[in-house]
Parts: sequence; structure tokens; C-alpha cells
Amino acid sequence: MSREDFEIFDLIREERKLKRANNLAQADSFGWFKHTPYHWSRMIDGKKLDYWPSSNKWQFNKKMYRGGLPFWIREKLNAGF
Repeated sequence: MSREDFEIFDLIREERKLKRANNLAQADSFGWFKHTPYHWSRMIDGKKLDYWPSSNKWQFNKKMYRGGLPFWIREKLNAGF
């Protein structure tokens, strides 16, 4: 691999860091238990919802998802859970 390849990887890594920092800054922490700055959780319908705001990943009922969490929570709560 050439130095140019490493420079491209460095740029990709920096871009990912900025995106994750932006995701974390925009995440609403109200109602969440913060295990770490990067791992939050809360209970919905008696089940644990894990959320990693920097990568925008979440897990509910043993299934992993990406993105759309605020809409999903609103839908669940409006449905009476």
C-alpha cells in the first residue's frame, strides 16, 4: 500500500469521527439511563432498549437496528406501550 492509500484511510477515519461526534451532540438524552457517554438504555413495554447515539444504533428485543429511533419510540408510546 502506498502512503496515498493511508492518507485516504486517515480521511475516512476523521470523517467517521466527526459524524459520530455530531450524532452524539444531536442526541436527546432525556429519559435515558447513561451507562457511558456512548451507551444509553431505557425500558419500553418491560423490555430493555439499548442505544448507542454516536453510531445511531439501537437494540430492542434482541434485534439490532440503525437510525429512526425517535420515530420508533414515538410510535411505540402512542400505541399505548
